[in-house]
Amino acid sequence: MIVAGHLLGNYTSAMPSLDELPLHIDQDPDQLDADQSVWRCRMCGYVHYGKEAPDECPYCFFPKESFKKMEH
Repeated sequence: MIVAGHLLGNYTSAMPSLDELPLHIDQDPDQLDADQSVWRCRMCGYVHYGKEAPDECPYCFFPKESFKKMEH
């Protein structure tokens, strides 16, 4: 129990979070409409372009709340 607590308490991920990864943009940001935004699913990394995030991710099926508005 002591060793497991020490190992789990000091664990840090070797991979950065999806929010820190560069955004792969399928569309030129300058060509987006003024009211369009870029949304990224924080679970799987799916990128959505639109005014709002979709109701659910088409790949991992997490709800709208799992999307984060990205700066482009």
